[in-house]
Amino acid sequence: MRYIAFLFSFFIISSVFASGARGWGINALSQSRSGAQTAAVDDYSATYYNPAKLAIIGVSSGVGVGYNFMNLDFSTPETEAETPEKPDNYYSLNFGFTIPVFDFNGYRLIIGMSYFGVEDKIASIQVFDEKKYQYHPYHSHLNTIQMNAGGGLYISKLLSVGFGVAQMVSVKGETSVYFEYKDNNESKILNKDLYLGVKHKISFIFSIFGEVGDLSYGLVYREAQSLPYKIPASIKLKDMNGAGKDANIELFIEGIGFWTPPKIELGLSYFFEKIDLLIFSDLSYQFWSGAPKPYSITSINSDMTLLKIEDLQNRFGSVKFRDILKIALGFSKVINNFTINGGFSYTPKTIESHDRLTNYIDQDGYGFSLGLSYRLKTLVLNLSYALIFHLKESEHSDLYGGDVEFGGNIHLLSFEIGYKN
Repeated sequence: MRYIAFLFSFFIISSVFASGARGWGINALSQSRSGAQTAAVDDYSATYYNPAKLAIIGVSSGVGVGYNFMNLDFSTPETEAETPEKPDNYYSLNFGFTIPVFDFNGYRLIIGMSYFGVEDKIASIQVFDEKKYQYHPYHSHLNTIQMNAGGGLYISKLLSVGFGVAQMVSVKGETSVYFEYKDNNESKILNKDLYLGVKHKISFIFSIFGEVGDLSYGLVYREAQSLPYKIPASIKLKDMNGAGKDANIELFIEGIGFWTPPKIELGLSYFFEKIDLLIFSDLSYQFWSGAPKPYSITSINSDMTLLKIEDLQNRFGSVKFRDILKIALGFSKVINNFTINGGFSYTPKTIESHDRLTNYIDQDGYGFSLGLSYRLKTLVLNLSYALIFHLKESEHSDLYGGDVEFGGNIHLLSFEIGYKN
């Protein structure tokens, strides 16, 4: 009898459902400031960080690219249990703009839009051919984008108000399957491009901004965001067991790919005019205790009964999350046409406990960032580098058959060219 086994692995990196790049900034300038932008943001990315400040910024636009190097290590016991996969490096793309709507009697309205896109690995399956004693990889990626739109209304120097909408959307996913078996009979797994019709929820952003002398403040409330995923695949085994019949298999996997919590963010900034130095800070209280339980559901339909399917199962994680307070600090120093940006961020781990049956692991994150901006009249160039590192920790996991050690760092490198009046 012909045996084929499918081993399914649901894959999520750190801080549960949240990508490191999004947490650190959606463009080069915000990454160079460790994402501490609630009061300090001064370009189109205010649509994400604080829509109220759009009314102060004026006309701004930009387009940029980023590269994220994931240097995270996982070590597991030498058992027959599955081994966690290391996250892939990936590129990101961002762009955005602002548009003035009106300026009348001191009241000013400006709207804007921003886009942040990244390819994320969501799930993987290994197909084991028992005759050949080898595994054939099946990987699925999603091209997910962070879209934001908002408007800011200037009322007075003490107060501007803003409203925004944010949405995570999967525009295309790609499923790659490489498996072809030739012996007495031929078996083949077919590639299938994947266009995801995922359900996604629009979240709202409410914010204010004001200035008192050289001191500025910002306050933002943003709702939770989520992005479920669906991964189908078609598998055809020709002339199964020499019986002259083909086996057709439809595989379907779904779960939650991303989830970010509701947040209240307070930002302060102070400008030292004599030395052209801006310092700023952010406090972000994140309601992770309301996170949904992570899950994945795998289903399979086959018109052949001679196929043995092993280890294909649903997984529901019993994970308890806790609320956290994230801290970010930064500075911007102007020297002629150049600006040096820097920042630091500390993000506590969000997982309080779990039942040891899931592959969710998390730890405190520390990070430093540095960037350089150059402005020539209305042309702005931004370059940034950020380092996020996690100290190595050990945690027992029944899923991996013992203690798992994990830790490492993430490198973010971004470049952007933009316009600002």
